[in-house]
Amino acid sequence: VQTAQAYDSNISQLTWGGGSKYLFPPISLFGGITGYDLRAGRPLTYNYSFGIQRDLGKATVLDVKYVGSLGRHLGGRRDMNTLPFGSRFAHIDSTIPGNTTPLLDNLQRPYPGYGSITMLERNLSSHYNSLQATLNRRFAKGLEFGVAYTYSKSMDYGSDERSFFTAATPNYLPLSRNYGLSAFDQTHVLTVNWQYDIPGVKSSVKAAVAATKGWQISGVAAFATGTPFGITPIMLADLTGGGDIQRVNLTCNPNLGHWDKTPDTYFDKSCIQFPGGSLGNANKAVVRGPGRNNFDLSLFRNFNLGSEKRVLTFRAEAYNVFNHTQLNSIDTTAVYLPNGINVNPTFGQALGAWPARQMQFSLRVRF
Repeated sequence: VQTAQAYDSNISQLTWGGGSKYLFPPISLFGGITGYDLRAGRPLTYNYSFGIQRDLGKATVLDVKYVGSLGRHLGGRRDMNTLPFGSRFAHIDSTIPGNTTPLLDNLQRPYPGYGSITMLERNLSSHYNSLQATLNRRFAKGLEFGVAYTYSKSMDYGSDERSFFTAATPNYLPLSRNYGLSAFDQTHVLTVNWQYDIPGVKSSVKAAVAATKGWQISGVAAFATGTPFGITPIMLADLTGGGDIQRVNLTCNPNLGHWDKTPDTYFDKSCIQFPGGSLGNANKAVVRGPGRNNFDLSLFRNFNLGSEKRVLTFRAEAYNVFNHTQLNSIDTTAVYLPNGINVNPTFGQALGAWPARQMQFSLRVRF
């Protein structure tokens, strides 16, 4: 189905003799033309590791290893019909006196008349390197625990796991512009889990012994650094006249120290500058988001109701037991006026947090 679109006209001129009409090529269901680069190789993943395990005695085992992964020929998408830089400034419709409006984008593109022409290519790669250590104690003398720590770094061109071809790559700028920390990269991740049989009171009072024996406490503690975020500039005026996506200019490292961060100022905004007509020098990952510091606890006991076949279980659980405020999102969108003033009042502020402390209790009878 081809549809003629009339521009620079009005209802009274909506005939073949009036106004300017363009018969654009038909578009697909996805809003543009899509093609595949048949020269691309098959996606490959290389995984490798080297580890050492050691029995430390007392039912405790230490495992330390290096784990790495390489991705090759990963999927990316490139709009090969992107408007060239400065094109809107050079193609003004001069047929209208005093007009400053550029011609339609689809008349200025490398393939005129078409909109986006998305090429699906397998030209991307990824790198992951990590030190992973675990310390586990098997249940002995009423105690078991496990500790897991990971120190890692992940780099790629795009981190969306929902599709193989969601990483948008530039058409005119070097591909290396999109290479940086993965959206899921976390430098440090530490988790600790434990279970402990609480000793009962030794007493001649049977009621005290019955009330204190058989209790168990277990928990999980998690500590992790935040994931990277990019700074998204929204320009309220066209300053490049086309081309690939603009980024902000960085004049210093905007990441603040742990004790310098506040919900209203999570990163140093003075380091992030208006790019003007330039392309911006910022990487795709600029600031490190909020980390996690969480404790979950559980207390439970089994009561035999006259027989081991009939058991009453009481359980009390608390999530985020210390009720720490744990931020989970920050505003990284800068909205710039043509004069370079950012008009987003929440830029650099925390916008959300993980749930506050939650508690639940349960009684269960098994027979």
